[in-house]
Amino acid sequence: MRTMSGISQFLKRNAIAYMFLTPWLLGFFVLTLYPMIYSLWLGFTNYDFTQPDATHWIGMGNYLKMFGPLFGQSEFTMSAGEVLRADRYYLKSLSVTFTYVFASVPLKLMAALAVAMLMSQKLRGVSFYRAVYYIPTLLGGSVAIAVLWRKLFEKDG
Repeated sequence: MRTMSGISQFLKRNAIAYMFLTPWLLGFFVLTLYPMIYSLWLGFTNYDFTQPDATHWIGMGNYLKMFGPLFGQSEFTMSAGEVLRADRYYLKSLSVTFTYVFASVPLKLMAALAVAMLMSQKLRGVSFYRAVYYIPTLLGGSVAIAVLWRKLFEKDG
């Protein structure tokens, strides 16, 4: 009798596991990995949605345009030979984004923690407030599905 090699035995034992993993891996590659790599590639080109055929490689040009003023550069040369000014609107939007993140996220987190701590206490009326708080979450999807089915079953739906 012939014995199977170590790799063949491993594959035979784990074939079902690989079959179950295949849909997830396919989805991961198509919906996550490919878009990430493609967007990284686009970051190094001068892609224009209106003229996709005119795309060419500009290297770090986009990143220098965005981050140049942070490093004291007001002008720089791209690989294509164009001179660009640093984008002041980008820096403004970056500061607004960081302000929002560092102000809003901790405040929302503290408020959510305070509400959770209050809801876990044995206080009078807490069960009523729990119901009022969670009913929109429970009913939201049901109402949307009911409206959808109602539209589907209309006379001209």
